[in-house]
Amino acid sequence: FTAPAFRSEYSTRKKSAFSPKASLVYMPWDKTTMRASIGTAFRAPTLSDLYAKSVFSSGVTYDANPDLKPEKTTSWEIGVEQGFQSGTIFRATYYENYLSDLIYGSFTTPMLNEKKNAGKAEVKGIELEVRQQIFTGLTGFANYTYNDSKITENSASPKSVGKQMTYTIPEQFNIGLDLDSGAWSGSVVGRYVGNSHNNDQNLDTVDGVWGAQDPYFTLNAKIGYQIRKWISASFSADNILDKEYYQ
Repeated sequence: FTAPAFRSEYSTRKKSAFSPKASLVYMPWDKTTMRASIGTAFRAPTLSDLYAKSVFSSGVTYDANPDLKPEKTTSWEIGVEQGFQSGTIFRATYYENYLSDLIYGSFTTPMLNEKKNAGKAEVKGIELEVRQQIFTGLTGFANYTYNDSKITENSASPKSVGKQMTYTIPEQFNIGLDLDSGAWSGSVVGRYVGNSHNNDQNLDTVDGVWGAQDPYFTLNAKIGYQIRKWISASFSADNILDKEYYQ
């Protein structure tokens, strides 16, 4: 709008947070490493969260909120890494995250979606990885992540309590080969990503349709060569199997 000009002014606000973290690493035997850590963190709302207001042709308005507070989390994890004479390395990690003041958009009327600090959530998961040196410069690997993320409180959408958080992947794994031999480097990686939800009540259970978050498996490869210390060349190919999926 140029005439009259549209202008909104907001008072200055400040927000600070203390985010300590403590870690412990213990090596009881050769090739065995045990780890533990605990800490807190915060995520400030983005400029879009605070100020961007969108009105669609349908008449639906997605409104920002200049009074949003930062999201906060307390996290801890434990893990172990074990090496073997055969060149095998195994890693396992268990983690828990407790989130509060989740920034959440919900419809307060059929035509108005407003952002607010409405929720709490718990995220618990495990990560497993194994790597095996096949011969000098070539390593095989596989890793798996299971991620259980549940809404535990949400005043903006009570029916979402107990459901999986939107856009969070419950499980995924990678398997492949890494090459690092002299000037040559490369990889071949197969990647599986499980299906997630974009509906906070997890009602979107049909795959293969517009709006779905399909599970998928893709195969990717890359080869590179270090021509000089200051220049390298590489070629990569993604989704070699030409997998089609909705995301």
